[in-house]
Amino acid sequence: MNKPALPSAIFASSLALSASALAQQTIPDFVANNANASSPAYTSTPPGQWAYPAAVDPYSDDPNMRFRRGLPSYEAPLTTIATFNSIGIYWAPAGATIDKRARVQFRKQGDSSWRDGLPLWFDPRNREYRGSLVELADGANYEISLSLADEPGTTASTTQSTWSNAVPVGQTITLPVTSAATYTVNVSGTPTAYTLYTAPEGQSSTIDMGEADQHLPKEYSCVRISASYVIVRGLTLKNCQRQGIEILSSAHDVIIEKNDISGFGSAPTRTEAPASPGYVPTNKIVPGTEYEAGIYCENTPVAPASRPQRVIIQRNTIHDPRYGSVHWTYGHPNSAQAIMLSHCGSNHVARYNTIYSTPGHFFNDGIGGLSNFTFEGFPNADSDIYGNDISGTYDDAIESEGANRNVRIWGNYLHHTYIGIALATTSQGPVYAFRNVLTDTVGMGSPNMENQDDGDHGVFFKVGSDQPVVNGGRAYLFHNSNLQPAPIGALQYGLGAAGFINKAGGDTCNIVLRNNLMTTSKNWRSAIRLNSVCGANDFDYDAYDGTIDYNGAAMLESNGKQGSSSKRVVLAAGTAALPVYSSTVYNDVTTATYTTGRVFLSTPGAEHGNFQLSPSSLGYGTGAYLPNFNVPAPNGTDTGIDAGAHQRNMPKFQYGVNAYSN
Repeated sequence: MNKPALPSAIFASSLALSASALAQQTIPDFVANNANASSPAYTSTPPGQWAYPAAVDPYSDDPNMRFRRGLPSYEAPLTTIATFNSIGIYWAPAGATIDKRARVQFRKQGDSSWRDGLPLWFDPRNREYRGSLVELADGANYEISLSLADEPGTTASTTQSTWSNAVPVGQTITLPVTSAATYTVNVSGTPTAYTLYTAPEGQSSTIDMGEADQHLPKEYSCVRISASYVIVRGLTLKNCQRQGIEILSSAHDVIIEKNDISGFGSAPTRTEAPASPGYVPTNKIVPGTEYEAGIYCENTPVAPASRPQRVIIQRNTIHDPRYGSVHWTYGHPNSAQAIMLSHCGSNHVARYNTIYSTPGHFFNDGIGGLSNFTFEGFPNADSDIYGNDISGTYDDAIESEGANRNVRIWGNYLHHTYIGIALATTSQGPVYAFRNVLTDTVGMGSPNMENQDDGDHGVFFKVGSDQPVVNGGRAYLFHNSNLQPAPIGALQYGLGAAGFINKAGGDTCNIVLRNNLMTTSKNWRSAIRLNSVCGANDFDYDAYDGTIDYNGAAMLESNGKQGSSSKRVVLAAGTAALPVYSSTVYNDVTTATYTTGRVFLSTPGAEHGNFQLSPSSLGYGTGAYLPNFNVPAPNGTDTGIDAGAHQRNMPKFQYGVNAYSN
């Protein structure tokens, strides 16, 4: 779909390349748009009915949000905001319009050559170009140059440093070796001397609150953070009465790392209905309290400007909450999350965490927050989620919904989940989801079904909005791999998702898909199911099994590659790249008369992290050039760019707490 125009000039090459291959080397301009999106202006709903007292309507807590008044995000014409490996760009030159295309180049200070970035996207709703530079080095200074391709005299430039992994520590405060009480982190450090909270040298520190006590107040989390410029490192937190670690509104610049958090969650507030025809209770006899979490931040009553900023959650193991969630057979999953940041500011990073759970203790979401259909949500803006290993979720492995303004989600390994990544909605954008891998979803949508071939296998990406005012932000989905593990036992179809992207959240627009590897558990299902109610979408150069349903009609991508009986996805490492599966029925307790149904357990394959395609595979060498996201290497037969997450010359991917730690 939406085949790009051929370039006016092409790079010289002595190779006999096809026109399609030559086109891969030019900077792309996408035709996706939000031309029919509703105005984001305030709806003037009477205040008082929303959790934040000053909220003017259900879509934002900020009565002064510039975006909703049709103004650029910041007063300055050019603003950049960094994380470790990304820089968000906001540019509002005088006279900017949707017909003037923005270009960005960048280089690390000291380098002689410039690199192209993906073009910034112009949002006509607030007359601003927005976009991100990705996969940058940490602790480095970058020069950034902006221009308008259609107005060469309009330029801007700046420099921006990325965050450093080297964090200076001043004071160290040690926790008791064992405790059963809440510990309060309340001594702040400074930008040049963080306060470190950790175990005594050479020892461990464990907080174990024991069995649930429903009479305890909400403050009974294992750790509560009210200070800033602090590091909480290396703790073991068990059976926390509420949250594992709670971040309060007064905190900012917080690092939470290398902790093991389990058994958290409060005593149940209701009992599950008894077994009856059509209703078979699942998990624990009573589900837990919704949205409690291993790491938690919820500051709805606090003014937006006073909410936490720059929370870094890295290399934590978060697993097995005290109570599990129900699954979609009985309604929305309703229990604990691993990480829950709700009304919790912006400019956060969640990276290299390992999140898992066992049957009976499955999460609602892995990483997520509230409120989804708003101009804020989680992670709101200028944030990164990457390198995580996430499983055991009855809803979304990652729920990134709301503003999604310069949010980057990449390099995550998602498995044993119902939905891979939820982007419903993206109200501002852009959000970038790239090089993520999803494997098995079987048994996570409707585990009570006798035949899991007929069960709900979910999708990789959930998108859309049923509320027009919060629709229309740009979403980029590049180089993601939706893999399809082979059936086991009596099953006949794949163990992976039923499709790649689905408008389950409502109407869609302004979504760009390139170079994705898309499979379906049954090849007659739709890999793509979108509509264009609020504007156009743009999908092409993907490799896909299954069909495409666009506005209710079947279609093909102009330059995409559809699988066939003779052209399938073949991994270079073969089945060794995928998990090894077993299947069992899980009982809540030994005397239970009901079960969760079929549970699929897995262990990593011998070549875990090697998701490269075989040269014979669908999608090998068929991808399009995306500046800052891939490097063209045409060789006379293909573009040198493969569909999916793992390019042919990349090393093995690593995920979770031990990833890239040497």
